[in-house]
Amino acid sequence: SVTAVDAALKIARTGAIEVTPERVGVVGYNPVPGVFPAWRCIVPAVTTDEPANYDAELLGLFAKAAKALGYKNGHFDLYQNGMGGARVAFPKDPDFLGVVMPLRPAANYQRAEAPRF
Repeated sequence: SVTAVDAALKIARTGAIEVTPERVGVVGYNPVPGVFPAWRCIVPAVTTDEPANYDAELLGLFAKAAKALGYKNGHFDLYQNGMGGARVAFPKDPDFLGVVMPLRPAANYQRAEAPRF
């Protein structure tokens, strides 16, 4: 299986992103020199486990990444944090880290009632 470190090394050495060991896809790019944003500032160190709503398509991308890294079922850990960013992790890959932001309710949002049976 490919780890996040293996993937990063491939990017650094070849100037391409290889998605899986079977080379599902390669995307060329030119490295950009410079100072990048302080991304660590958006990763929650502590989470509240307070539930929130998330974009299903974004969660699906994390499932695809899990499968590409060898997790057959595409499962990942989602550490919910209310209206703050939720940390995404793969249980056996400490080198992977993700953050997904919750959906904000629309101004005219009305909670759906449960059906009456």
